[in-house]
Amino acid sequence: MLMKLVALLMLLMLATSVSAQATHSWCAPPVAHPVWRFAFSGDSRNCGDLVMPAIAKGIQQIDHPGVDFYWHLGDFRWMDHIDADMRDASDHEWQGPPWECTEQPQWHSSELGGYRAKDAWTDFVAHQIRPFTIPVYLGIGNHELYKYGRELRGDPTDEVQSRKDYLQAFCLSDAKRSRVGGDTSCEPSPHTYYRWIHNDVDFINLDDAGPHGFKFDGDTQLNWLQDVLREDQTNPMVKTIVVGMHRPLPQNAAIDDDVAGGTEVYHRLLHFREQSHKNLYVLASHCHFMMTDVYDTSELRASSSENPLCGMVAGTAGARRYQLPSVDSQKIVKNSNYDYGYMLADVDADGKVAFEFHPIAKAELSKAAPLETPKTLVNWCFDENFNFPRHGCIKY
Repeated sequence: MLMKLVALLMLLMLATSVSAQATHSWCAPPVAHPVWRFAFSGDSRNCGDLVMPAIAKGIQQIDHPGVDFYWHLGDFRWMDHIDADMRDASDHEWQGPPWECTEQPQWHSSELGGYRAKDAWTDFVAHQIRPFTIPVYLGIGNHELYKYGRELRGDPTDEVQSRKDYLQAFCLSDAKRSRVGGDTSCEPSPHTYYRWIHNDVDFINLDDAGPHGFKFDGDTQLNWLQDVLREDQTNPMVKTIVVGMHRPLPQNAAIDDDVAGGTEVYHRLLHFREQSHKNLYVLASHCHFMMTDVYDTSELRASSSENPLCGMVAGTAGARRYQLPSVDSQKIVKNSNYDYGYMLADVDADGKVAFEFHPIAKAELSKAAPLETPKTLVNWCFDENFNFPRHGCIKY
């Protein structure tokens, strides 16, 4: 009886959440005349093969102006377990109750090894990237580093080789950082962090995926970022900087996670904004909910006389959804429990950006899913792929 009541409560919360319209952030208010758009979210493991095609379809329907590209901020597949949307149709485990962190399903090592070595990332390209007709830019998440095991689970792991395999698998070269459909051949870049400039906006994709955060390669990434910011400060053709990463910077409202090097990155970005007077926005995923104004915290306000950085989190592309952490009631209105979806970004002629969350309804999952998708999987992914009653975001 108790489980039935919990399931009913969750369904009511989901129905209310999906139908609600997210409000705009205080630091990124609506723009009157957007001239172009982009979209982002992350964390498409577990049910992303259903959610990502729905995101692609929703984005295709946006016009005047349309969406120029989609930015995925990491965690494509689960990697330390087999995703629900990749299991054989005869495996009905995904019809059961929500998984707890201490009760993860166990797999034979040979089955999990084949999934990690070949199937997982091949599946991601085939079912999650291919539905897009626009470029898809990729950022690395912590689950991309679990290809050879997960240290947290007591397995052997190899972060260095995982990063090399990641760059090779997704053909991420210095000359070509986005994917369109089945596009393949490339010469891999040595770096998982990179930038591209689009319509006077410099997009900077950083790597803080692993336990060493931004310092996984010592100070190399941080020095590179400093050089990019120095160049952007004096470049009159760059009006705006948008920085993306998987895990949010420290002292945010979404998760208590002291990412190594993150405080240094925060203050470098804040200094850049103060000196350049250019628009600056910081995007992340990792937490499986939507939250705006994530750096508007008492700790960060106390650390500087300037307004905090403008930050958004949207880890809403298919992973088990989390309940929001305890934040004040004003922020709750602007955030979203248990939604799948993506952030749509409107950019005006001055480079100002406004963000609005677009939730994905259950009917959209059904319409966008491949014809062979079992109805039971659609139902499970929408109705039961959550982490209840846990509050907040889980650390690395």
